[in-house]
Amino acid sequence: MGRAEQLMGPQPQIEQLAQIYHHRGNILFPLGRIEDCLSAHRQALKFATETNSPLLEVCALSGLGDAYYQSAV
Repeated sequence: MGRAEQLMGPQPQIEQLAQIYHHRGNILFPLGRIEDCLSAHRQALKFATETNSPLLEVCALSGLGDAYYQSAV
């Protein structure tokens, strides 16, 4: 690991991406754009898994659950 990576590290950027995609999915959900919502929450889960953050993973999975429920209704 290089000195710059030790100081800054990629972790905060990945966490922010997980949060951004989670919020994007939450915005798309009430608009009825379920496929886009699912895609956003899948991206959120991907980034959340990379960060090993249980909180971010739960948020992404919760969003996916809501979107899957809505798509079946």
